[in-house]
Amino acid sequence: EACRSHVALWQAWALMEAELGNVKQAREIFQQGIWDSGGSEKAHMIWQAWGLLEAKCGDMALARRYLRQAVDSASRPAGSYIAWSRLEEQEGDIAVARSLFEAAVEAEPFNNGLW
Repeated sequence: EACRSHVALWQAWALMEAELGNVKQAREIFQQGIWDSGGSEKAHMIWQAWGLLEAKCGDMALARRYLRQAVDSASRPAGSYIAWSRLEEQEGDIAVARSLFEAAVEAEPFNNGLW
């Protein structure tokens, strides 16, 4: 029962399935991980990975929605902001990418990884 709420296990399993081309299965695992996380603040790791998977699959609206969930559910959201920022940069929206980077810095100004 303790493993059911272990967010990193759900994330790793879903990413493995996605890597093997089992995207539908990966989505189901991400969803189950969110449900079983019990509102854990670490659920942002699942939301972020799921958002990046949806972007890779071409659904940018869903990717953005899941990345917003990642940011909103994290107590330290800089990593999720940066992942989202890079995605927007790849999409060519530099203004949004910059805004997300600024949000990361504002959220965690002493995070050395941002500099």
